[in-house]
Amino acid sequence: MSSVTKIIIIFVAVVFSLKVKSPLGVSLFVGSIALGLWLGMPLDALGFSLVAGVFDPPNLVLLLIIAEIILLSAVMQETKQLRKMVAAVREVIRNPRFAVPTMTAIIGLLPMPGGARFSAPLVDEASQDLDTDNVHRATINYWFRHIWEYWWPFYPSVILICAITGFSIGKIVVVFFPASIVMVTVGYFFYLRRFPKFKASDVGKPKGSLLRLLSVSRAIIAVIVLNFALVQLRAGLESLGVPLQGLPTRFPLVLALIVGIMMAWRGTGLTSRAVAKMVFNMRVAMNMLTVGSILIFSRVLEDAGAIKDMTETLKSHDAPLLLLAIAVPFLVSFVTGIVVAYVGIALPILYPVFVASLPASEIPAYLFMFSVSGFIAVMLTPVHLCLILSNEYFEVRFTQVARYLIAPCALSMVIYLGIFFVYRML
Repeated sequence: MSSVTKIIIIFVAVVFSLKVKSPLGVSLFVGSIALGLWLGMPLDALGFSLVAGVFDPPNLVLLLIIAEIILLSAVMQETKQLRKMVAAVREVIRNPRFAVPTMTAIIGLLPMPGGARFSAPLVDEASQDLDTDNVHRATINYWFRHIWEYWWPFYPSVILICAITGFSIGKIVVVFFPASIVMVTVGYFFYLRRFPKFKASDVGKPKGSLLRLLSVSRAIIAVIVLNFALVQLRAGLESLGVPLQGLPTRFPLVLALIVGIMMAWRGTGLTSRAVAKMVFNMRVAMNMLTVGSILIFSRVLEDAGAIKDMTETLKSHDAPLLLLAIAVPFLVSFVTGIVVAYVGIALPILYPVFVASLPASEIPAYLFMFSVSGFIAVMLTPVHLCLILSNEYFEVRFTQVARYLIAPCALSMVIYLGIFFVYRML
C-alpha cells in the first residue's frame, strides 16, 4: 500500500472522529502515532518526532504566539475595547456588508498563525444585531481573514515563493492580486448579501469618527506596525552581517504581541490574577492541545518522508503539468493545513519541472495555479489552525462550517482556472 493511500486512510479516520465529537487534538495525536507506525517509523524515531513536533524552538514560538493572541483578545474583550472598536468601525463604514468583513480583513494583514481567533471576537461583536448565526459568523471570520495571503509580502509563503522562483515581490503581487479580488467577490456573493444595506438616514459619519477608530484600535495597530518594523530591522541587520539566523522567524511577532497586550491592559484595572485566568483554563488548554497535535502530525509526515513520497509519486506518473500543478499542492495542503508547507515541500520539486517543460511566458500561469490550488485546500482542510480556533470560539463544528465553504471554494477554483488560461495567452 502506498504512502498516499495510508495518509488518506488515516486522515479520513481523523475526520470521521470529528463526526462522533472526538476532540480534534486527541484525534490528531492518535492519528500521528498510527500513521508513523504504519509508515514504518522505528519507535525511537517516532518518539523523537512526537517530542520535536512541540519542543522545536520554532514550534514553541508558535505556541507562545497562539497564547498571546488569546490573551490579547481576551483582555480587549473583557475591558470592552473590542466593543468600542466595533462601534468606531461602524461609524466609519456604515454598511454592515462591508463593516463586518473589514474587522477580520484588517487582522489578516498581520501574518499571525491562528489569527482568525484574534478577529473572531470582532466579527462576533459587529454582527450581534444582524440576522445571522454562529456558523455564518465563523465562516465570514475565516474567509475574509485570508483574502490577502496569496500575495501580501509579509506572509512567509510569499517570501518563500520569491526565494524558490527568483520572482520579485512586485511580480508576485501582480500575478496573484486577482485571486484576492475573486475571494472578496465570491465571499460577498455567498456570505454578505444577506446583511442589510445602510439606510439613507444612516449616511454621514459623526465628527472625529476616524480618530476615534485609530484611538481604540491602538493596541492592534501597534502589533501590526511594530511587527513590520522589527521584521525590517532584522532584515537590515542581517544584510549588515549581524548573525540573527538563530532567532526564530516569528520572534518579532512575539515581541509585537507583548507590546500590544501591555497597551491593551494598561489602565484597565484588571488584576494579574484575572489576566492569568484568561489563559490558564480548560478551553485554552484544549486550543493548545489542538495546535500541538497539528504540529506533531506535520512533523510525523515530514520525518516519515510521506509528503515527499506522495509528491514524487504524483510527479512520476507522467501526469499533465496542469494536473500536477493542481493535485500536488492540494494534497500536501489538505494533509498539513499549512500554506508554507505546500510551498516549501512541493514547489522545489515541481518548479524545475515547470522551467524545463514550459516557455518562460507560461510559468507565471502554472505558478498561479499551483498556489491557488494549495490555498483552496488549506481553506477546506479540518486541520487548518485558523479554522479550528475560529470554530472553537464560535462553538461550531467543522462539518457545519465546511458546508458553507465547499461551494465558494469550488466557484473560486473555476474562476482561477479561467485566470490561468488568460495568463497562458498573455
